[in-house]
Amino acid sequence: MSVTQTTINIPYWLTNGPGWQTSNQGSCRVTVTRNYGDSHATISTYWGYCSPGGSQASVNCIINVNGTVRNEQLFGPTVHSAGAWYYANGSSFTVPVFDSAGSVSISVYMIVNAGSSGQQSSAQSASLSYDSRGETTPSVNKTSADIGTSVTITTKPYVSSFSHKLYYSTDGGKSKVSIGTVSAGTTTKSWTIPTSLASQIPNDASILITIVCETYNGSSKVGGDKTCTLTATVPSSYKPSISSVSISEATAGLASQFGVYVQTKSTLKIVTSASGSNGSTIKSVNVSCDGFTYSGTTVTTGTISSSGNVSVVVTVTDSRGRTASTTKTVNVVAYSAPAITTSTVTRANSSGTASDEGTYALFNYAYSITNVNNRNTHTFKIQYKSGSSWVDLVTYTDYSKSGKYLSTRTFDVNSAFEFRFIVTDYFGSYTIEKSIDISFALMN
Repeated sequence: MSVTQTTINIPYWLTNGPGWQTSNQGSCRVTVTRNYGDSHATISTYWGYCSPGGSQASVNCIINVNGTVRNEQLFGPTVHSAGAWYYANGSSFTVPVFDSAGSVSISVYMIVNAGSSGQQSSAQSASLSYDSRGETTPSVNKTSADIGTSVTITTKPYVSSFSHKLYYSTDGGKSKVSIGTVSAGTTTKSWTIPTSLASQIPNDASILITIVCETYNGSSKVGGDKTCTLTATVPSSYKPSISSVSISEATAGLASQFGVYVQTKSTLKIVTSASGSNGSTIKSVNVSCDGFTYSGTTVTTGTISSSGNVSVVVTVTDSRGRTASTTKTVNVVAYSAPAITTSTVTRANSSGTASDEGTYALFNYAYSITNVNNRNTHTFKIQYKSGSSWVDLVTYTDYSKSGKYLSTRTFDVNSAFEFRFIVTDYFGSYTIEKSIDISFALMN
């Protein structure tokens, strides 16, 4: 508590009555008392009056403290000794004051209730201070700190014997969670910001914490709660995680046929498993592969146009906007469609020499088929047309081959014939058709 006191002198003033004039003098001793925990100060007065002698009218004593006025008749009409001082206590009253230390403005004067003029003294003013209500306002050594790290809370009491109870709140003080007690004689408290706070803000990266301090004088609480604030931030390490990325062939039949991914034929099924961190949730999954981006935990790509090592980059974003990425690599085997690079047919004799009058067919050929892990199907045929059907002349099963082939059957010189070269793999065929004409012999 605090007690301040001052005595205010009221100088002589004249009071006029019918056929008389007297001089008066007064004083007022003002005491301002502020108890710890109170939102008001108590004002006590002790008035003095110097009598001019004789029987006088009553004397009123008036005090105004910050606009609160008390008017009391403390000295009644009686026979006074000239020049003698008489004293009386005024009634105590309270005035509201600030929680922090401050001062009150005081004005006092006296009135002799007689006559028509000159009965009021001049007003005399003073100012008296009062101390803080006594509760401690806490402070913290950081304005911002990561969840899970320690901060130091300082409580400097107004009186060294005061103790404190500390709490934290995430709703501005409406609900409080205990931090602990700061005993009398101690002024600091180390506190680790609970990691559980992160789960309260799944969509944000920070939360404003209100630190609440209660001040105690023994077992009695002093005043109200005082607070300070701290921004608790979600650590950068609290980010989403990718537990697995599964990649498999999405085009039916290719996995069992080849056991590898095939350029321009394979599509990839990519399944991602990911989770948020400390309360956050996964908001998006993006998969980049072969120049395209796909969204979702399960995606199927378009056909893979590249060969060799192809990167699959998976990026997940959580509800706090934080990301995590991982890169996987798949090997894609190069593939080209079957090709026929040489395809000619001429008439020839039985020894394989080209001749317009020959009854045999001589073929020049060259073809290639991509082996695809040595598991691609591969055939090359030379056929002739008989009626509406195609009949095999020869079949090769090399992945690539070039050379000449002389038919084992003859083709009448008086007829034209159609032939075709056909190369086939797992994915399809490529055909080139050729023909030989009727042979024309010179006649004598």
